[in-house]
Amino acid sequence: MESGQDFERAAQIKRYMKTEMDTIGLTVGELRSATRDFVKTMRQQHNWNAQLSRQLVSELWSQFNWTMRQSAIEVLVYDIAYHKKDAAASLKYCEEVILPRLDGWALTDVLATKVLPFLVPNPQHLLTWLDNDSFWIRRCSLLAQFPQIRKMQADLDVHQQCVDHLIDDKEWFIQKAIGWSLRTIAYKQPEWVLSFVEDRPNMSTFAKKEALRRLQ
Repeated sequence: MESGQDFERAAQIKRYMKTEMDTIGLTVGELRSATRDFVKTMRQQHNWNAQLSRQLVSELWSQFNWTMRQSAIEVLVYDIAYHKKDAAASLKYCEEVILPRLDGWALTDVLATKVLPFLVPNPQHLLTWLDNDSFWIRRCSLLAQFPQIRKMQADLDVHQQCVDHLIDDKEWFIQKAIGWSLRTIAYKQPEWVLSFVEDRPNMSTFAKKEALRRLQ
């Protein structure tokens, strides 16, 4: 990947992501293409499975480099079919290795919406993340039903519990996730969201505005 390093873009990414990690400066498209090409080669050379995928992820994630950690998450996304077959082990791996070192919305949101929803055995499991010291992990509890929300297959009782538990959380990224998740539900279930918001006068003005943006 380093052959495509763009120092000016790397500096811009560090400022935008507010990260101290080094970065190569690839665009998201370049990063995904390079990651997938590499994984394709690995699949051809090995009897690929979830365990080998996790080993590759660990090699990338262990580096104090934003691009490498982005690539690690993209490996999980690209190999999700393998991880779904070994969901318990891959979820355990994510909870022990990836989640504790999450830093930044770009890493968190891809993991939360494109990987974790396919590993969590039951929506109730999301409740176990609500009191975590890391607000990135708490944010995952609000975002990890997004594929189901878009298909109207989410467990809204669990999502309600997540929102109610975090409704007074002072972290901006939590309030943003509350509003974003409710706004996504509102696309197909606007009445549910309107009622939900009306019943919670303690919801922050910011979260409420985000939730109702498409309905006003």
